[in-house]
Amino acid sequence: MSDDLPRFDGAWSGPELARTPERWTIELTPDEIDDLDRAITELEKTAIVDITKADAPLPYLASRLAEMRETILHGQGFMLITGFPIERYSLEQAARAFWAVGAHVGVAVSQNAKGHALGHVRDLGFDPNVPSARGY
Repeated sequence: MSDDLPRFDGAWSGPELARTPERWTIELTPDEIDDLDRAITELEKTAIVDITKADAPLPYLASRLAEMRETILHGQGFMLITGFPIERYSLEQAARAFWAVGAHVGVAVSQNAKGHALGHVRDLGFDPNVPSARGY
């Protein structure tokens, strides 16, 4: 990028991001994971798609999610959360935690023509070089 051109917070390049993972990655702290554990337990009887930000207050994590939202909307356009202990949750418990996080970051919309609100990203082994292959 030329030095004489204006730069905005959302401007980035792949190599630059590779050098600055702290710009786009947050690692969950033990207190933030405890927030998610409490939300999973307290929302056990609530349908996943009915979970709102108010239903899952996340006292430790909420402020970081608010910062993340600002970065997504007015900065580089994405963030990565790491340190989620997926191995200790059932698929449904993990979905509740992901939905609670999402409720703090934005508003859920359907992800496909069937109206699915939450999808599972998996490596299905498709070759990304094949034009008809769809992958994540």
